Amino acid sequence: MNKGFQQGITLRHLRALVALSDLKLIARVSEALGVTQPAVSKQIAELEKIVGVPVVTRDRNRLYLTPIGIRLTDHARQALGQLDRAAFDIEAMTSGISGFRMTTRAIMTFVLQFLFLWLRLCCCLAGHCQVVFGF
Repeated sequence: MNKGFQQGITLRHLRALVALSDLKLIARVSEALGVTQPAVSKQIAELEKIVGVPVVTRDRNRLYLTPIGIRLTDHARQALGQLDRAAFDIEAMTSGISGFRMTTRAIMTFVLQFLFLWLRLCCCLAGHCQVVFGF
């Protein structure tokens, strides 16, 4: 694996890429992230330099994700989602609510009704509940 890739990509790059995927325009991305348009363009250019291939194609004032940009965006969403979950867990733990968390990889259809009733009960008892379904 390219060490520069792992060490060079920052959360700013990932957030800019995800925002670009969602918002499509640099102006909207800069507004959403609270940075200037040149800063967004610089982050995308830095990311392309780190990755070594284009992650966007440019057409006037619009940027479109390349297939590699789309794949990288998927990974960026997952990474940012994991950080959000970590922040949520830490907040719950530091506020005195240890909560309840269940992770499952697959659920059979006939178990769903029981599972949701059970989860409702656990959430009521714990006062806090986070359920993560992974497929």
